[in-house]
Amino acid sequence: FNDAGDKYYTKYLGTAKRMGLVSGVGENMFAPESLITRQDMTVILYRILNKLGKLPESTESAVFDEFMDKDDIADYAKEGMKTFAESKIISGYDNRLHPFGLTTRAQAAQILYNLLK
Repeated sequence: FNDAGDKYYTKYLGTAKRMGLVSGVGENMFAPESLITRQDMTVILYRILNKLGKLPESTESAVFDEFMDKDDIADYAKEGMKTFAESKIISGYDNRLHPFGLTTRAQAAQILYNLLK
């Protein structure tokens, strides 16, 4: 990525790109100092688990359809958000997944906890 620079994370970011775990924000840019949206964090975790063959199994297939903002999710993020919602890794709030909302540290911790259960 052109904007990765020479930082502590540059090598790891390059590896993640080569493995197909991250694709950046366009025009070979990653925006490493930007905050991450809920859908983008979910996509990265989904791609990691998929690569490892460890995707969670859906327990409630109808759950995703109940979210009022499911159609707002970017095409590249739909599969990951759907899988994580149906396996109760993410639950949203106010009957929404808030795909463009920023991920808080608490939300990230909860998602990681849910994945490890």
